Amino acid sequence: MADNKTDLTRDRLGNIEQIRDVLFGQKAQEYEQQFANYDQRLDKVENDLSQLQIETRDRLRNLQDTFSSELRGTLDSLEKKLKYLSLTTHETTTNLQQQLQTTNGENDKELAALSKSVADKSALLKEQLAETREQFDTDLTVLKEQLFTELEKGFSFLKESKVSRAVLAEVLFEMCIKVKGSDVFPPAVEDSAVQTSFLLPNEETD
Repeated sequence: MADNKTDLTRDRLGNIEQIRDVLFGQKAQEYEQQFANYDQRLDKVENDLSQLQIETRDRLRNLQDTFSSELRGTLDSLEKKLKYLSLTTHETTTNLQQQLQTTNGENDKELAALSKSVADKSALLKEQLAETREQFDTDLTVLKEQLFTELEKGFSFLKESKVSRAVLAEVLFEMCIKVKGSDVFPPAVEDSAVQTSFLLPNEETD
């Protein structure tokens, strides 16, 4: 029974090949060859694509590693520069603060010395001014006393000389004008006798 089925299958396959040969003839082998070539080319393309993917992945990994390494190097360099700049800036700031403090201290000393000098000079000038004013008052008092003494002498002389009150009043008036200034003019008096009566006592009659 099994042999009969096997024979039957072979007969059918043989019939199929015969039918194919009848339909396609010699073209069937060409088609089979082309399909085989297509399969080979497809396998090659798949292999090439797989190889390209592997190479691309490897290159990307290498690029990523290189970029990561360069980035780490750059970051390390920047970090070192920042630390250096921070340290340098701190030192520079400290130096500037010290210089500023020194300058401020020197300026304060100079200002204090200048203030003391000005205060000493002001005190000296005030003292000299007070002494000058006191001396001036003393000299003025002495001058007034001398002037009054001379006036008393003059009055006594004029009184003894029997000078009229009109002449004496005129002399005193001129003296007042010279002392007060030429721009000072007392109001005019109509009667000279009335003016002299306020300046001198009555004359003694002989």
